[in-house]
Amino acid sequence: MDDGVKDVIPVHEYYVDRNIDANIITIPGGERAKRAEVAEMVCDRILTWGIDRRAEPLVVIGGGATLDLGGHVAATVLRGVPWVAVPTTLLAMIDTALGAKVALNHHRPSGLTLKNKIGNYHPASLRLLDPTLLATLPANLMTEGLMEMAKAALVLLNGALSPGLHAYAAHAHTRRFADPDGELILRGVIGATVAELASDLFEDELARLLDFGHTFAHELEGRSDGRIPHGIAVGHDIALTAVISRDRELITRERCEWVLDLLYRLGMPGLYSTLMTADMIETALDDRTRHRGGKLRMVMLTDTGNEEDHYTNTLTVEEVMRAVRLLAQFDSRRT
Repeated sequence: MDDGVKDVIPVHEYYVDRNIDANIITIPGGERAKRAEVAEMVCDRILTWGIDRRAEPLVVIGGGATLDLGGHVAATVLRGVPWVAVPTTLLAMIDTALGAKVALNHHRPSGLTLKNKIGNYHPASLRLLDPTLLATLPANLMTEGLMEMAKAALVLLNGALSPGLHAYAAHAHTRRFADPDGELILRGVIGATVAELASDLFEDELARLLDFGHTFAHELEGRSDGRIPHGIAVGHDIALTAVISRDRELITRERCEWVLDLLYRLGMPGLYSTLMTADMIETALDDRTRHRGGKLRMVMLTDTGNEEDHYTNTLTVEEVMRAVRLLAQFDSRRT
């Protein structure tokens, strides 16, 4: 379990009260968990204790990084054991816990972090999603999850979820989806995400709507040395994509500004980052093109109703940098 929640969730007492024999391993929270040495430590503890590799599952409790680490360990120790995902953050509930991907980061000697470059596909056998855990979630982690929620709402079901999220945005940080309106939105996003994943759980198809907001996010996050967490990087990516979609006349100016306003309302501190350089953009485009089988397959926002307009394989650094400059202007007007 994530050491950030060990004092919030009485896991030890839960097992003792039920006479269940359980060993608890505490790991660092956040991206610090997704390291090879942490995975090695957890594997060593499991192998020292000994488990029935089919009947005794690994229960993983924590945020998205903890689930990634735990799922990766479950996929590799004893060549694969079942695991249970218990997400404790909004981002993990609506994203990490639902798919099959589990991964570690790779850290270069130069200090550069390569996100999710080492991993497996190993879906959890069971997922326990408890929104009451969001009551104690720090505000910055809530904002991260809301960015991933915006990602799903804007592209799944043709954006049908996004009006409700926009209306709820003013209350999201206080109500935390514990009220009927919030529960409806949360269930809608989770249901739409699961439906989208179900047909391509192991990513045989490389053009994926759920890759929206993930063309520049990984490179931006990796270059920030932890200053820009994943959810916020996704928010920056969504903003860039909205402006590029507007410039290509796939959405109207009004729609673009509505999307940017949604990000602000959900807690984005700003849409522009000084790390959005031409070099960063070029590296991100090259990396995603390799990752997606030789084509960029970037998910765009579109109101045209044409399925082909959802993706582009042709994007230049100059086009993206024009959008970066416009985001800087949006931020300056906002302040």
